[in-house]
Amino acid sequence: SVPNDPLVEQSLAITREIQDRPLEAQALTYLGDVYRNLRDYSKALDLSQQSLKIAQDIKSPTSEVYALDNLGNTYSNLGAYQKSNEFYQQLVVKLRQLKNRNGEAFALLAIAGNYYNTGEAQKTVDFAQKSLAILKESKKPAWEIVPHRMLSLGYWTDTAKMLH
Repeated sequence: SVPNDPLVEQSLAITREIQDRPLEAQALTYLGDVYRNLRDYSKALDLSQQSLKIAQDIKSPTSEVYALDNLGNTYSNLGAYQKSNEFYQQLVVKLRQLKNRNGEAFALLAIAGNYYNTGEAQKTVDFAQKSLAILKESKKPAWEIVPHRMLSLGYWTDTAKMLH
């Protein structure tokens, strides 16, 4: 069970009992996120995979978004950046279908972060630029800070490689 939150597991049991699949997918995603934050990555992946399966079965793009994000985050926490990016790429596609431009920008930024973590400076820059272009449309300058920072990290990594 989840420390300090037995109600979450209880709510999952209730969603199954009343056969509320969308709510079950939500509960699984929430639990997956909790276990990821507790660094129980195996449990987090299992719960998030269950959530994704249900979301796909019931054709709920919104539930798929949450599950894909959770899976991308968990694999990133594990240092499995390529696997993480596979889920983030699926997330980008789903967010485009939903016309969620800001979500798409932040998913692209997560991909950029994974490329930064693997030392792939040019891909870091490419994905950060895509994210920044979308966030500029939002007319919220504060949101542009993170892609700018990622761009600077990508450029810095690229410069440092050239100097060595």
